[in-house]
Amino acid sequence: MEKLKIFVVFSALVQLSLETPLNADLLQSKKDDRIENKNWKLKNGLYWYEQHNPLAFNDPPTTYRLPNNTLPVRYDIFLKTDVDKHDFNFYGQVRIQIRAMETTDTVTLQYRDMNVTKVTFLDMNGQVVEHDVPFEYVEPRYYEFLRISLPRIMTVDEKFVLEISYSGILNERQFGFYRASYTERDTEIYYAVTQFEATDARHAFPCYDEPGIRTPFGLEIQHDKSYNAYSNMKIASNITLEGTDYVVTKFEDTPLMQTYLLAFLVAPFEEVSNNNTQLPQKIIAKPSSIRNAEYAFSLPKLDPIMKALENLFAVNFTLSKLDHAAITQFAAGAMENWGLVTYREIALLFVPSEYPETDEFLQRRIITIIAHEDAHQYFGNLVSPHWWTDLWLNEGLATLYEYYIAHLVFPEWDFMQWFREREVYECFKIDISTAATSVPMSRYVEAPKDIDDKFDDISYGKGGVVMRMFQEAFTVSTFTKGLSKYLTEMSYKAAVPDDLFSSLQDAFKEDNPELVFDVAEHMGSWIYQAGYPLVRVSRSGNLLQFKQQRYMSGDEIYSIPLTYASKSQPDFNRTDARIWFTQKEIQVPQTLFGSAIDEWVIFNVQQVGYYRMSYSSELWYRIAKGLRHDLDKIHRINREVLVDELNIGYYILDELLASDVLEVLLYLDNEEHSEVWNRADLLLFTITEKLFATAVYEDYLKYLQFITRPQLERLGYEELAGDDHDTRLLRMILKTHNCHSLDDFCLSHESKKLELYMQNNQNPTPNFCLAFRTATLTTYIHYLNEITSNPDLYNRYSIVNGIACSLDKSHLQLLTVIIEDEKNDLENFERVMMIEYMLTSSIVGLEVGFDYLERNLNKISNFVVAIKEAINTQEYSEKLDALLDAALDESFISTEDAEEIRDAIKLNLEWQDKHFEAVREWIEDLDDKINETTEKPTTTIPSTTPDSATGMIASIVLILVSGTLIRFFV
Repeated sequence: MEKLKIFVVFSALVQLSLETPLNADLLQSKKDDRIENKNWKLKNGLYWYEQHNPLAFNDPPTTYRLPNNTLPVRYDIFLKTDVDKHDFNFYGQVRIQIRAMETTDTVTLQYRDMNVTKVTFLDMNGQVVEHDVPFEYVEPRYYEFLRISLPRIMTVDEKFVLEISYSGILNERQFGFYRASYTERDTEIYYAVTQFEATDARHAFPCYDEPGIRTPFGLEIQHDKSYNAYSNMKIASNITLEGTDYVVTKFEDTPLMQTYLLAFLVAPFEEVSNNNTQLPQKIIAKPSSIRNAEYAFSLPKLDPIMKALENLFAVNFTLSKLDHAAITQFAAGAMENWGLVTYREIALLFVPSEYPETDEFLQRRIITIIAHEDAHQYFGNLVSPHWWTDLWLNEGLATLYEYYIAHLVFPEWDFMQWFREREVYECFKIDISTAATSVPMSRYVEAPKDIDDKFDDISYGKGGVVMRMFQEAFTVSTFTKGLSKYLTEMSYKAAVPDDLFSSLQDAFKEDNPELVFDVAEHMGSWIYQAGYPLVRVSRSGNLLQFKQQRYMSGDEIYSIPLTYASKSQPDFNRTDARIWFTQKEIQVPQTLFGSAIDEWVIFNVQQVGYYRMSYSSELWYRIAKGLRHDLDKIHRINREVLVDELNIGYYILDELLASDVLEVLLYLDNEEHSEVWNRADLLLFTITEKLFATAVYEDYLKYLQFITRPQLERLGYEELAGDDHDTRLLRMILKTHNCHSLDDFCLSHESKKLELYMQNNQNPTPNFCLAFRTATLTTYIHYLNEITSNPDLYNRYSIVNGIACSLDKSHLQLLTVIIEDEKNDLENFERVMMIEYMLTSSIVGLEVGFDYLERNLNKISNFVVAIKEAINTQEYSEKLDALLDAALDESFISTEDAEEIRDAIKLNLEWQDKHFEAVREWIEDLDDKINETTEKPTTTIPSTTPDSATGMIASIVLILVSGTLIRFFV
């Protein structure tokens, strides 16, 4: 399913021997490579391959699991619906062939929201033995058990048939057997469709609704002849009931499969086929969607995706057809029903819009969703998990292969980059020890709500990310061979993780006969433990020292497949495990990674590993040198990752100085990739904010100019018609920081755009904050008049904010006069916003804004957030203390707000104590660092200090008449 049980037996736990230490050479050929001191199954309170209680449950029940006293052999289902007449009742009869697994006189099934009217007991020849068999809805009913009392005691392996008649209602919850609708020619048309995963098959018929139980299904549906019926299998017959408008559609028998994969659709839909005689695939949708060819993007993608899966795993799709149905109301997003995949319309059909980026995103999403559901035809359908504990066997593998197959078939779309963005980085966010979302991939759940909650980012995203790591660690060919064995050996069966491990173990042994390697132990450390590791690396003499811990605290130990590249071994395409790091701490000779003791080395090649790296400052400086001198050798993905990990070391772990960050990012003047800059974006903003209004701020702005100007000149300042998404993204990031640096290259462009915009609002809209920085007095007063007299001013919000960004003290003083005049048409929130922007946009703005606060002490509580951001120096901190004391005396600010400000300023000053001196020393050498590789920029920076103000305010007399400014020079 697209995102949008094991039994606890403590006494049966077997201790694993996991203490073997790592050999000195750390290579895969070591004799016994195991994880130390870990028993994940014990830690999670479960022994996952134990069956649940084989005895019938107590009365009342204490578990949502079915007893094991009987199992189904086959279902034959008959359903009748009049949904075409807006009659939302449905009627059903199911015959279940059953085998007794132990001596019993009861059968327990699951049901939901239905009325059972009769139960008949038959022998295996279809002869009625008992017409009215007693049954009961077991209390409490939220367990959803239907218990049937048999007419006699059944012995082990004895078979019999129960025929159950019942009725239900097509609900509106978009789960179970439900009704959906669409409007065509002003008429609302209803139809019936199913969504059974995870526990909703029981809404359509009483059944053994558990994922590990597989049987064949026979299905017949009686419906109006104006509607079509679709299901997992081809239609075996269509019989019109004489004298009526009803048709009975009978389908071929399904293969052995679990209840949640059964699907049916009764609707007046139309279809279009791919005309493939080997595997017919159709798109089914409401008539208008077919008429408008909304299938045109998806239909040609069906064959290549399925063929790629068949070729990759050397396992053919096993059914005789594969339909893809677009459903108008479909909460699940998409569902892999074997032979009849159902989708939310937007996930299968494509209607072009006027927005190319939106269209590209939707097309990418359609491809990956089709690939995800096709991957499920193998992982989930051909082989299913024994219980929801191991849902990742379905969803994790389907998530990996939705991107991997899409990338194989459509390499120009770079779907594996999408995988990193949408899955890897997302998992890094949610799978941390402080988050409730961080739980083991394999964990026991039982109640339907808890089962639904398993369809989360851990089962999908982390499952895919961890499988991707082992795909690369074992090599793609070995991992694929293992999966092929798994699919072949476990076809039509329910699996547990050991089944997958066993197949991968066989493949690994075939490809690496000389190695001793326990797949289950290495993979188990990731599947039965939450979180992911942080690997710290530092130098000690001629050794590199590695330490691991769970990211954001925790004592878990993971089996980490370390990969690396270095100056002398710059092979960033080798992604198989070079070292298995299975202990808390190890030391490795530096010479393993390169010939020179001081050369750069980078770990986690292309970030195929699900772990974070933390380099010591010394190693970071080596990497920084490599980025400046060996940029073409270092893979773009690893440059992206390095910036991410730089942010972690500086901002999250607080182990790096801001000067370390500046040293590493100095190479960005040569960085052309948007994703790398995207990672650097927030990091640069954070440091810019901390250095604002300090003694090094203007020199720091030169640094920003140096790293941004070359790439911005290369791209061009203004957007071009043929620019792709990455180019537009990169230009936006570069412009933001270049303009923040007050580079003439930016400010002149924005100032000119403002002059043109003032003449005609239809001209390109400037960034008003940037444009007003160097605006002429004439332009500035024009817009002051506009904001005070024209409440309907086009782009008013942006202009009101931007006008406070000026670098001219006289302009800002003029603005404060307007803000303080409460007779004009400015809204109160606009006055507050302008002072906030003034305080945080420039040094001169901070001075003028602070003067405003001193004159308007009664309004200080409006500016708590801006003050916290703006004050980074001891001088202003002392001024602010006095201001706050005065405001507290007059009750102009609450004690809580004053303390909040003081606490924030204290943190800002603590940052200065830790980082400022190192930054100052580093920036003093900036010119020398720049001159190592390139010429220094010649751009000048407009001064942002108070002394730079023109002083024109002294030579202007301001008269405010009806909200309009009139100038008189004296």
